[in-house]
Amino acid sequence: QMKELNIVGKSFPQLDAIEKAQGKTRFASDLVLPGMLHGRILRSPVPHARIVCLDTSRAERLPGVKAVAAYSDTPGIPFGPRTDDWSIFAKDRVRFCGDEVAAVAAVDEDTAEEALELIRVEYEEIPAVFDPLEAMQAGAPLVHDDKPGNIAAEFSIEAGRVDEALENSYFVYQDRYYTNQVYQAYLEPMGAVVEFDPSGRYIFHAGTQIPSMMRVTYAKALDVPLDRIRVIVPDYGGAFGAKMEHNSHLAAAVLARKAARPVRLFNTRYDDFIAGN
Repeated sequence: QMKELNIVGKSFPQLDAIEKAQGKTRFASDLVLPGMLHGRILRSPVPHARIVCLDTSRAERLPGVKAVAAYSDTPGIPFGPRTDDWSIFAKDRVRFCGDEVAAVAAVDEDTAEEALELIRVEYEEIPAVFDPLEAMQAGAPLVHDDKPGNIAAEFSIEAGRVDEALENSYFVYQDRYYTNQVYQAYLEPMGAVVEFDPSGRYIFHAGTQIPSMMRVTYAKALDVPLDRIRVIVPDYGGAFGAKMEHNSHLAAAVLARKAARPVRLFNTRYDDFIAGN
């Protein structure tokens, strides 16, 4: 019966194998646009702290720096792919090591990196939570003030007559299972090249598994109609469940609008480890 089928049970070469083997594939991180700037993000070195002072003036004066952005440069609208508890940059406190505090766009990556070192941030560290069960105990520090017990959301799954099935079972085994946070370690780090055109449209060149969901989330974050968000998905270097909405894309968008030039912003591998999804 297999001989009668055209596809099932047959061996076919991968459609893009030749281009990848020859090194001709153009990934999102390979894109170069006229006038493109290079972005970098300043991330929190502490897990939980109030931002007492944020001074970007020295970075703004550095030759080659075309834009510096922080929370005040954003619409300040809470958003998120699941619950509205994200902000493009930290407003008044950081909530994890790697939280986005500010970003710069410069004529090259070295200048952008140097500019980050000129941004002065004063933190007042406050107690943090690291274990989910401890985080739900009474009196535990709250990551978000409007989430009692640090519970972001609850859901239950039940199908059929569960109690009856348990009562009639020969053996019932109950336990609690844990797994660690997993970093997918794709070859191409998270990032995007973002344009802001004169009509007020943001164009994201980004590796993403769900561009339609990204458009909805980013339209809310940037406070623009959905038709002002265009997502172009080129080839990208792996995902494995992680290449979805990410604040690095939005940081690039804010910089692109402020500088009126395209901005390329990709995480370093270190940044990707601490601030990926």
